[in-house]
Amino acid sequence: MTLDRLALGGLTAAALALAGCAGGQSSPSAMAPMFGGAQRQTHRASGSSSDVLYVLMSRKAYIVALPGLSKLSVMNGTYGNVAVSDPNNGNVFLGNCCEFAHGSKEPFAHFPGVSGEVAYDAAFDPTTDNLAFSMGKEPSNGSSGWIAVYANLNHKPTVYTDSSMKYYGGLAYDGQGDLFVLGSDASGNGSVIGELPKGENHFTNFVPSRSDGFDDASQVFWDGSYIVIRARSKFDRVAFSGSSMTVVGQTLLKGAFNPWYGSFWLQDGTIYGPHLGDAPHNGRYLGLWHYPQGGSAYAVMKDLNSNQKERITAVTLSVAPNAGRTR
Repeated sequence: MTLDRLALGGLTAAALALAGCAGGQSSPSAMAPMFGGAQRQTHRASGSSSDVLYVLMSRKAYIVALPGLSKLSVMNGTYGNVAVSDPNNGNVFLGNCCEFAHGSKEPFAHFPGVSGEVAYDAAFDPTTDNLAFSMGKEPSNGSSGWIAVYANLNHKPTVYTDSSMKYYGGLAYDGQGDLFVLGSDASGNGSVIGELPKGENHFTNFVPSRSDGFDDASQVFWDGSYIVIRARSKFDRVAFSGSSMTVVGQTLLKGAFNPWYGSFWLQDGTIYGPHLGDAPHNGRYLGLWHYPQGGSAYAVMKDLNSNQKERITAVTLSVAPNAGRTR
């Protein structure tokens, strides 16, 4: 999401400056902005029978084999900063664009979207395979955002808004199908972390104190035990109880290219993301860090692209179908 993240800059860099606790309410709507395109479906034919990475750069995307970090395919085009994968079947959604089967460089569905609307982030529900998007207008014009959850992209989504939130950014489902979202408060200046429990229509909202260090927070993950909030090179494990949240652990990455608009991926004890390269250190190397240990990358792939104007914008891991793992 090059432009998407820039449009969200007020949310991630300013609005995610955190302070206090609040509750909110959501309202599902039948009148919903929606992506057009084919029905989502499970496709198991692919170019790889093992796990692969989809690595997005400014003008190209790459499919990289694991564990050897070798290039399998190159995909021309601009995909932005959204890259997410379905833990149940390996399907991958990239940008405001397309869905791919595991290991494939040819999409099986295209989503042209609605003119003037962008998805800032997306997440697959591991319990249903529903696909959730944090949505907004492009460019940011003061209009409020919304969460759109699709069971079928041929049909209108269920739309959630919250009176305590204006903009919606990073998304993640936990293992029980509860949806977590990074957002800004109703003024657009403060910060909110919202939880939409599975089967509920109302958010529980958390507004942590600024001392928790979530300025520039831009992504949220599920590590199998905790919700993890990323702010640049810092990954905080967070426990939620009632109306409070507590940071219970922290992972710091060394050598990461870490502007707030960059996107990383956390899965199966590894963080994948842009690593500092040669001058001008623009993040065109792919780094792999142990999680939760952090520190220096244990592997760095330097030969994705030799163009120093390129950088990695997003990464996701596509698990080989029937591998039986979840994120």
